[in-house]
Amino acid sequence: IDGAAPSYALVGSADDSLFTINPSTGELSFVNAPDFENPTDAGSKSIDNLSVQVSDGRGAQVTHALEVRVDDVNETPSLTAVNLTSSEGFVGDIGSLIMTDPDVDDQLTLSIVGGDAQAFFSVDPSSGTVSQESSVAPGLYTLQVQLHDANGMSTTATLLIRIDAVQPSLGAANSANSTSSN
Repeated sequence: IDGAAPSYALVGSADDSLFTINPSTGELSFVNAPDFENPTDAGSKSIDNLSVQVSDGRGAQVTHALEVRVDDVNETPSLTAVNLTSSEGFVGDIGSLIMTDPDVDDQLTLSIVGGDAQAFFSVDPSSGTVSQESSVAPGLYTLQVQLHDANGMSTTATLLIRIDAVQPSLGAANSANSTSSN
């Protein structure tokens, strides 16, 4: 194109609405950040097909087909920390953590990495089930857990675990002390 400064426009492609183009520089930008796992392009394949038209302001113009490929990147998994409650003297499962990863088929592994309750609790590395392994005195405890994906990304969360005191049953104490006279 000869002549005045060129101007750029997106023309006539199904994926044009996903982009903006600077009419002076031709810089192409996504309207919204793309997500490989949830493509919004016309073919739903993370391949955007565009037509860019360049005009010189004097009537000359040329149109080029352009293909933009969205590559998959490893994204950080997420871990929903929950506050858990158990009872003094209880041993067993007390809850589960919610583990997610936007990467399809990414293997997740959970581990305990800190907190004042490491000796009393465990987490299943695959399911996220939190278990109380031994009797614990009433109080508030913390457990720091880390979630890893198979590609090296991780996130950490701190759980609060409240252990409630068990109140003795008064009915049992009263019946043991009662006597009958005839």
